[in-house]
Amino acid sequence: MDDDQKRLELQKIVNNSPIGNKIVKDFMNAKPIYIQEKTTIEEAINLMRKHRVSGLPVVSNDKRVEGVISEFDLLVQAGSKSLKTVIKYSNKVITVTPETPLKDVLILLYKYKIKRLPVVSSNKLLLGVVSRIDVLGVIADNL
Repeated sequence: MDDDQKRLELQKIVNNSPIGNKIVKDFMNAKPIYIQEKTTIEEAINLMRKHRVSGLPVVSNDKRVEGVISEFDLLVQAGSKSLKTVIKYSNKVITVTPETPLKDVLILLYKYKIKRLPVVSSNKLLLGVVSRIDVLGVIADNL
């Protein structure tokens, strides 16, 4: 089965299920762990280890989402730079809003092969995070 067929199958399953009516605010983590733009590699690693997460939103001082950083990004940076160096992160971030339907979250996670999506307000303020395990929890709770 190619990627388009998998995506269509996923869409069909969600559309024919009661979980298809769920929206992000029903299952997101409303107390997300995040880092700021000037965080060091060491600080980011320690935060990920402490909270057992594999990626974090990166926010500005006013808590607007500026990007994301993954454990893979940190592996590369930690192997080639001082741990006291400020992180480099991707500013190509895909976000959702609290009103985004679960089916759209599933499609985004699948299409972009990502593990989490920052949940933002209309002015890009971080409100939460929704991860693949959050989605799996909704599915498991509705079996």
